[in-house]
Amino acid sequence: MPSGHAWVAAVAVLVATDSSMVWAGKDTHAYKMGEDVVVWTDKVGPYNNPQETYEYSTLGLCELEGDDIAVEQGELSIGETLEGHAFFSSPRLDIHFGQNKPQTPLCNMRLKDEQTKALATMINDNYWYQLYIDDLPIWAFVGEHSKFAVDVSRFSMMYRDNNKSLQMPSGSAPPVPKQLKGKPLPRIYTHRHFTLFYNNDQIIEVDMEPSSPWPIYAGAPLNFSYTVLWFPTNKEFKDRTNRYLDPKFFEHKVHWFSIVNSFMLCLFLCAVVAIILMKTLKQDFTRYSASEAEELENLDGVGDESGWKQVNGDVFRKPDHLAIFTVVYASGCHLACTVFIVLIFAICNSYYASRGATAGSFVIAYLCTVIVGGYEGGRIFRMFGGQQWKRTMVYQCLFMPGVVFMSFVVINTTAIFYRATMTVPFKTIFIIIVLFLAVCVPLHTVGTLLGRRAAAERSFPCR
Repeated sequence: MPSGHAWVAAVAVLVATDSSMVWAGKDTHAYKMGEDVVVWTDKVGPYNNPQETYEYSTLGLCELEGDDIAVEQGELSIGETLEGHAFFSSPRLDIHFGQNKPQTPLCNMRLKDEQTKALATMINDNYWYQLYIDDLPIWAFVGEHSKFAVDVSRFSMMYRDNNKSLQMPSGSAPPVPKQLKGKPLPRIYTHRHFTLFYNNDQIIEVDMEPSSPWPIYAGAPLNFSYTVLWFPTNKEFKDRTNRYLDPKFFEHKVHWFSIVNSFMLCLFLCAVVAIILMKTLKQDFTRYSASEAEELENLDGVGDESGWKQVNGDVFRKPDHLAIFTVVYASGCHLACTVFIVLIFAICNSYYASRGATAGSFVIAYLCTVIVGGYEGGRIFRMFGGQQWKRTMVYQCLFMPGVVFMSFVVINTTAIFYRATMTVPFKTIFIIIVLFLAVCVPLHTVGTLLGRRAAAERSFPCR
């Protein structure tokens, strides 16, 4: 049995590594007028493959480069790490709460041959990137090519209508070398227009409009800029993440009639199957529940051993490979309980409102439900009279983590080779191993002992 100190240490590690599941963190989401608002760069990747993501610096732009700025790396919880986030601040984006900013230079650079090829490939592959402002995500494409265009006129018109004295950056493409004229060149967006909505001292909504496409070619000058516009709103802070839900999916009410109809149909089919099995096995149950005197009086009815299913020969027959059966059965029960709890969390909580919540809740649910797998594995193994239960208990505890670990090694090695953000650092791996040893192993042992104790008081209804 684990000591009290071990349990306290495990809970402390779990809370420290996934604090986003409990509270908002050091950021109170409250700003004073004129206070700095940090823009966090996250990840980039092809639009057609959301699982392939890289750090924002992979773009090779001047935004995060230079000795005159200090780029800060954001801390990640276990859930954020498993989901492939990589936060780096963008100090050149100087945004202050509630203060509009006209067109402001961000940085300048001139493309080299390698950068030209890399950027052209990314734009042709429809690369997108993700930013965060006050924990609110923003998505945008890196650029556009001949087969891809984005309508970005809505916020430009809003900006011009509300700030007629300010000039919007020109959206026309700059001149290109003569040898490249007439060729379909990919273009990168060089201007960002940030539109932010606030309520009192809190940020409610953030939007960003990329514009000013610039053609990509060797030696092309890239002059990046940005503008910031703030608008007041009456929307509450608690409702600010609702806009990230799919309106086409959630615009209608829940179809309770269809849900109840499907549930009743499944219940009816299960009842039909149960009735068929009970009628088939009724004679066997009656036989094994009768006393020896009653059995001798009814010798004529006992001699028939034919039938589709029989209790003594088919239903409660000991498996040929009991250890393997209990390992798979216990792992299935553990995984089913984990998924069920995660689904309950998803119904009761708002996973979309916080980063890494889904992966973090899955880890927590797996740690808490490991006792279920141990209980079922120990109970079934003893009811069938299995031997060497301690070795089987070890197999049950290590089976699913072993399968996950082998898959993880392949995936993580591939991610390291391609420098993708899905790479899990050693710190997170170490924390997960500590949680497994401090929580999973003791809980699985306790579950196995409880299961064996419960099986000692039960027996199959046959002789």
